[in-house]
Amino acid sequence: MNATASPFSRRPRQRGFTLLELLIALTISAIVAVSLFTSLHVVFKARENSMEILAPVGGAELAMDMIKGDLQAALPEAPSTSTQQGGLQGGIQTLTTTETPLIGPFEGTQGGGPSGGDALYFYSTGYAPPHQSGAGEVKQVALLMEQKNNTMCLVRQVWSNLLSQQAQTLTPDEEVICRYVQNFALQYYDGTQWVTSWDSTQYNNSLPVAVMIDLDYKPPSVKDPIHLHRVVALSCLTPPTSTAAQ
Repeated sequence: MNATASPFSRRPRQRGFTLLELLIALTISAIVAVSLFTSLHVVFKARENSMEILAPVGGAELAMDMIKGDLQAALPEAPSTSTQQGGLQGGIQTLTTTETPLIGPFEGTQGGGPSGGDALYFYSTGYAPPHQSGAGEVKQVALLMEQKNNTMCLVRQVWSNLLSQQAQTLTPDEEVICRYVQNFALQYYDGTQWVTSWDSTQYNNSLPVAVMIDLDYKPPSVKDPIHLHRVVALSCLTPPTSTAAQ
């Protein structure tokens, strides 16, 4: 009489991975992981080096964008106005009252900065830092070079409280918009030619058609000076007419 065969004896034997095969698979995985890490390290290092190289240029580009915004929001000078008033009793007496304008001249001077470079004073509705009091829509803005902590900087000064009787003697809000500046030069287009200075009182109280900006600066991280050049067209203007030519 034959014994009944066990059902487990009918199953085929399952062959597993040998220790050598596991070691080979782990080695291949390690090689792939190291290759991926090396590739990513090279990519991130290249990105970091690129950011370091572009960082100085990016800072100066922000300064140029700020200057562009100020110039495009520049306002032409408003001449003083006179009003006449008559007396109410007795004979008519005429009185003349002169109103001082809120918006002054647009003045650009070659080499007029306290530490060299050009200087520009004008009135604008552009951005201004938060001010304690008297923060009006119209501000007087100055762009010039100044020495700050043994470093030549391009400085933006803003007078926000123009209604104060001591507006010209108030300390402006000041911010450094670019460091390590070597030269800051401006030219003004009158519709015919470029000039190195501008006085709106000599051009019928009008703004220049465009302003050319040249900025040279040299951060410690670069070998050679970096030169930025930009031309900004002004928005609020009338065709300039030189009074000197009339």
